[in-house]
Amino acid sequence: MEINIKKGDQVSTLQKSFREAFPYLKLKFYKIPHQHDEGSEDTLIWPAATMIDGIRTKYTLDTISIEPQHTAGEVEKAFYDIFGLNVQLFRQAGGIWIQTIKTDDWTLEKLNEAGEQTTIETVEEEKDYGLMDDD
Repeated sequence: MEINIKKGDQVSTLQKSFREAFPYLKLKFYKIPHQHDEGSEDTLIWPAATMIDGIRTKYTLDTISIEPQHTAGEVEKAFYDIFGLNVQLFRQAGGIWIQTIKTDDWTLEKLNEAGEQTTIETVEEEKDYGLMDDD
């Protein structure tokens, strides 16, 4: 997949494009970078309505290529190297989203599959305990 940045794009625009390709993963954009295997503080998140051109620090390219075999760490580094954007990947784990801190070396494909599996298991468990209707 390719993510293209156009004039007027917001953080939410890039997040939506990424989620379309990897529905059990998401990107959050931060005001400062983090190190490999390190998390990011919620207080430093750029809101979804933030204009990308207002927070990126590199303007040489407007396209990033992201493949399922790329690792979370590679994607985060590419966003920084290409656009000067600080991103953190998250994986769905049942009903919550977790930062990929300890799984930065996993591929996007593996992370997305893990997110899908834990979500299916959570739904089945909720049904088993009567916490969710079968509809």
